[in-house]
Amino acid sequence: MSKILLIGGTGYIGKFMVEASVKAGHPTFLLIREATLSNPAKSSIINKFKDLSVNLVPVRNILFLCWLLTFYIIMFNSYLEYRERLSTFRISP
Repeated sequence: MSKILLIGGTGYIGKFMVEASVKAGHPTFLLIREATLSNPAKSSIINKFKDLSVNLVPVRNILFLCWLLTFYIIMFNSYLEYRERLSTFRISP
């Protein structure tokens, strides 16, 4: 199964995405702000995620999160370009 990384999982739509990922059997990781972990309004959804064995990954700084996502996107796009170039590379016998 593929590992799934989600952001915004404690929001209205995100919580359904987290649950669907877990029910599909994927190891699910949720980036979550540290402030959200101590937010009483979010405690029930966080406890539910813990019961579902969701891996909560606290993020202290939202700017770091933006940098991390940008880095991931750049690296993923580079990988896709490399894979595409590799698939068109042929050695003549």
